[in-house]
Amino acid sequence: MSIPAINYRETFFPNPDLTRIIGIPTYETLRTLNIELKTNAQSVHSNLGGGHLGHLGLILTATQYALISPLPYVRPPVHPGVLTILPGTARIPAETAARAHTEALRVFYEVRGVEQALIQQIIAAVDQQYLISLRNRTTGQFTGKVLQILQYLHQTYGRISPGQLGDFESEVVNMTYDPCTPVDNVFNKVEDMMEYGELAQLDYIERQAVAKAYNILLKTGKFGESIRAWNRLPQDPIARNWINFKDHFRSAHLELTETGELTLQEAGYGQDTQ
Repeated sequence: MSIPAINYRETFFPNPDLTRIIGIPTYETLRTLNIELKTNAQSVHSNLGGGHLGHLGLILTATQYALISPLPYVRPPVHPGVLTILPGTARIPAETAARAHTEALRVFYEVRGVEQALIQQIIAAVDQQYLISLRNRTTGQFTGKVLQILQYLHQTYGRISPGQLGDFESEVVNMTYDPCTPVDNVFNKVEDMMEYGELAQLDYIERQAVAKAYNILLKTGKFGESIRAWNRLPQDPIARNWINFKDHFRSAHLELTETGELTLQEAGYGQDTQ
């Protein structure tokens, strides 16, 4: 079967050219690079990983992906190979096998095509001297998957020290959240902390993310009923995971907004959501 070549960069990517990194990459410039790559990866529809995040799983670790999807992103490990249908196979099973093989080929080449396009974007955005250890001296090709290249850049040039992580965690613990602003301000802050933890090689677990966000919302004094409902959930990691926590308190925040219970005067907070 012939698989048509697709120019994902020009056809799908919202960011066909990434923000160029001048000089030595830093955490801040690599973070911008990461965000633009995530936007591009998610722009190509895929049924992998739950079917609503495109190919974002190419950019994220399994731990990071689990924070946003209950289903893991599992890329095809190998090429499906040549379709073999044994002589005497009935028509319907043969047609079913042929369709499954065609789809497996399509998914394999799509994942490979999207990943290659993302890698080419990184190569164009980062000075070659900072990628030299990833280039095969014989073939001149860059080795590794896109996630491995990003991890190399972060660990080599954008690594966060334990001290920096501690400072950022203190910011999260002391965060004053204004309930009149989107509750995702809290979730994003906690997820930034999780990302910092990975870069410092001191990973947080989901339970810690939930506990940090829980305490921030508790301090507002506005989510009492929703907090009590959350506390009544079964004491197991599936019911109390990060995805369910965000869904629960997004709904709670929407209800408070719709009932008029959130006003600037009542909340008693300023605009600082940091």
